[in-house]
Amino acid sequence: MLQIRPKINFWGNDTFQNPGATAFGMVPFINIPTVRNGVGSEHVEGGVAFPFAYKVSGNVDIGVMTQFEYIRNESGVGYHVEYVNSGLVSYQLNSQWTTYFEVYTRFGNESPHGGIVLVGGGLLYKLTDNMQLDFGVNFGVTRAADTVNPFVGLSRRF
Repeated sequence: MLQIRPKINFWGNDTFQNPGATAFGMVPFINIPTVRNGVGSEHVEGGVAFPFAYKVSGNVDIGVMTQFEYIRNESGVGYHVEYVNSGLVSYQLNSQWTTYFEVYTRFGNESPHGGIVLVGGGLLYKLTDNMQLDFGVNFGVTRAADTVNPFVGLSRRF
């Protein structure tokens, strides 16, 4: 799957250094299927996210996000909306490493077990001012969630 996610900053992205600073934006996205082997959706899907951040101190940030996703129904006919919310606390260890703890929820999904709730944490490694590696693990709290989900990611700001 190829995901395209431009970020629109309403305020604060470039001035988020001092305690008390806030940042807010919108991230519309579209998922474009690239394979047809059962890994990921085989249909175009998309949505929009609204991230908000608050700088508590020089090393501590709090972030929350609400996201709406337009997802293809498992039956293959039509789409439905799923609602995602997350909150995190991060601590900058030094100029390159940051750690974080996160709570994540997803509702409106088609699981017979109900909504998904995860708790997790990880490390972010700043490669450059515009690129970082993410290492983490999420643990499922509800029956609909995967029990353990380790991940590695790469983010690039353009």
